[in-house]
Amino acid sequence: LLAALYVAITVIFQHSPCCAAVLSFPPRLLFHVYDIPERLLLGGVKKYRLNGCLQREATYAGYALESKFPGMVKESRYHTADPSTADYYIVPHWARCVYTAIKKLKGNSGMSSKDLIGRYLTKIIAHVGEAYPYLNKSKGHDHILASPRDFGRCPLRPTQNFTSVQNYGHASTMKVSLPLPCADYCSSNRVTRRFAIGRDMVVPQFSVGKSVAYFLSLHCEQSEAPASCAERVYNARSVFHRRYLFVFRGSIGNGKVRKILHPLYKDTPQAVFSGIHLPAEEAMEELMAARYCLLPDGWAPWSHRWIDALMAGCVPVVISDTFVPPFGARFSHYYLHVSVEEAADGKLADDLGNLHWMEFRKVYERLQEVRHRIIFNERPAPGDGLDTMVDILWERKMTGCVCG
Repeated sequence: LLAALYVAITVIFQHSPCCAAVLSFPPRLLFHVYDIPERLLLGGVKKYRLNGCLQREATYAGYALESKFPGMVKESRYHTADPSTADYYIVPHWARCVYTAIKKLKGNSGMSSKDLIGRYLTKIIAHVGEAYPYLNKSKGHDHILASPRDFGRCPLRPTQNFTSVQNYGHASTMKVSLPLPCADYCSSNRVTRRFAIGRDMVVPQFSVGKSVAYFLSLHCEQSEAPASCAERVYNARSVFHRRYLFVFRGSIGNGKVRKILHPLYKDTPQAVFSGIHLPAEEAMEELMAARYCLLPDGWAPWSHRWIDALMAGCVPVVISDTFVPPFGARFSHYYLHVSVEEAADGKLADDLGNLHWMEFRKVYERLQEVRHRIIFNERPAPGDGLDTMVDILWERKMTGCVCG
């Protein structure tokens, strides 16, 4: 109880502008990013074959977590060059790019992505264990590895004790958001194929989609944080001018959920549920004109639409039975979560339409309040997604609530 009280008081003080102006808090946690030899990062693939993938990661939401996360931490106040002073250790890798390159070279050789990436990571982890004493000392419990896109924990067999910072966020045992406090789910130690509840952490996509990137290029200064820019733009627009009830555009054939929902909602008045893609400028304007942005499951629960919705200022409506939200239930009050069964009864449009404007306004205002706490910035900014991630890891460390 005392530990929980200490955590709460410290978080309040560190995120209070008035207190921050008077008190200079040192970083609560320090991270060391290992230096991995390039030959291991390349995984036997010629570097020129990875350049396209690594460059594409700079703008594509699906892969960027893998390549940019270690660099972001290095740019932050949480980084230490002295590994002996670190609380957590980050293992850089290019697993997704190496896997893509090998598949292009060898085709479907009969080896699954899990096996390919498992072998690749095993060599990197073996190097870390030989070059540094920290992995063997902790058995990996204070080590972090970024898992982009669809992989989640699945290919991480050589790193089972690691914390997977991932986009995937799929837990087959889940129906709604993660419960709080963490002890409620840590004690159950439920581990699914891709997500270890109480150990792993779901974070939003690192980079924004094409529509949001176009929006930022039009409205934001080069040095301006995306969340701050979005807040400035939307403050100049009235929420009452959003003419669409909801909007979804995406591939209808990606997964069964969208196939179920499309015939039910494609003809909804003053709403969009379509498989037809628009140019980036029109797509962003459409999102900015919607009260709600639908996020139905595709092939996987994760989607760049999460960040698109945050940046467009429309309230996300998650339609999933297995979705684990970014940062768990910490910000569950700013979006709506609907089960597939509830959405499939054909009443979702009526339910959203009947939601009183004042209720919508409450959720909308909460969205504006927490947006900056969810989004990552390439150059870390005070109170952004990196600070939120550190808050969660620090609370787990202080309360001893880490599965395993």
